[in-house]
Amino acid sequence: MHVPSMIVGLFDPAHAYMVRNSRQPKQRRAARTRWPWHRSGGDGGYTGYALLMADGRLSQPTAEELAFLRARMQHQSENWEHEWDARLEAAEERYGDALEGVASELAARGVAAIGTPVGVVQARIIWFRRNAAVLEIDGPRAKSQARLSHAQARDASLLARYLMSFVAQLPPEA
Repeated sequence: MHVPSMIVGLFDPAHAYMVRNSRQPKQRRAARTRWPWHRSGGDGGYTGYALLMADGRLSQPTAEELAFLRARMQHQSENWEHEWDARLEAAEERYGDALEGVASELAARGVAAIGTPVGVVQARIIWFRRNAAVLEIDGPRAKSQARLSHAQARDASLLARYLMSFVAQLPPEA
């Protein structure tokens, strides 16, 4: 059941704020697309992959091909985790002390900013009733919103972790 955002905003203004201010295009209703491969076929149904044959037909992959694809996806996932850990470590090394100060200022004043080689990162906390707050971080070509409780919004160490994750996602220096 779909509840209009105006009604949700009466009971949960923090959620309504995040929906209104997200950069996602607004969708009024869910698209209903029916794909022919959603029907299960005689060979076991849709696997998520289809091979294009030389004559233009689609073919389901063999068990060996599926095992190869799964192994490749697992390898890419592991590489992504290592890359993310390396980016977090580099951000901690470069911005660790500065971000702790920025997070303390953010917890105390509700707004703060830090300069990076790719641009300024600005953060602010928007307070709502019923123990809700939204942490909004804006940077070069990136925006982040996180819903927090009032206690979390005053916790400088938690805010520093949010800021560190945001800075680690920024594009590398030009």
